[in-house]
Amino acid sequence: MQENKSQVNSKQEKLNEYILKWARPSKGTSLNVEQRYKAHKKDIKDVYSNEFRHSYSQIFHVLGQINNSNSEKYTLEALSLNIDIFYNKLINDEEKDIELEKQILKLYDHINLDIARFTFMNTIDEENKNSISDVTNTLNEAKDAIDKAKNEAKIVNRKANNMQKENITILGIFASIVITFSFVGTLSTSILSNIDKVNISSLLLVICALGLLSINILISLYNCHKQ
Repeated sequence: MQENKSQVNSKQEKLNEYILKWARPSKGTSLNVEQRYKAHKKDIKDVYSNEFRHSYSQIFHVLGQINNSNSEKYTLEALSLNIDIFYNKLINDEEKDIELEKQILKLYDHINLDIARFTFMNTIDEENKNSISDVTNTLNEAKDAIDKAKNEAKIVNRKANNMQKENITILGIFASIVITFSFVGTLSTSILSNIDKVNISSLLLVICALGLLSINILISLYNCHKQ
């Protein structure tokens, strides 16, 4: 007997609920498993009565929700295990139901096919995440290397500027020393050439003045170099 749309939708919703039940990890004894099988068999047989055919898109949607739940309450692994248990018990049941076996086989194949698809997609997503993480780490390492190179270049440039300033200072000191001693030497030569024309007191005064001048100039140059 052909069912109306409302009845079909109601059965599909009930099947979706059973898929969610199968997606819960089982925690029970073999007796509990047997009791659940008998209860599930009765309900599933009612769902597939009157030539009901499950909706592939609805099942895919439910499996997508399970896959995206990111919780231990529902897992695709549990779903695959529990529907496998149910199907194997059904085909080995003493009370054979060939028509129900055919319908459950289609459901079994379809669910496992979609689980394989989701597992494959999850693997690809994980590989992509790892690849993105590796690229990000490489970029961060390259950025750190560039920053380090920039800092080292600044240090080298600063040292080069300091060396240039020191060289200019040293050259200035040597030039000042040369000029000072040249001036003192010229002045001393001039004094010595006219030594017979000056008295001893004036000569000693000039010599002391030249000595003090030379010492003061050298001390000033030393202080400038020290700074």
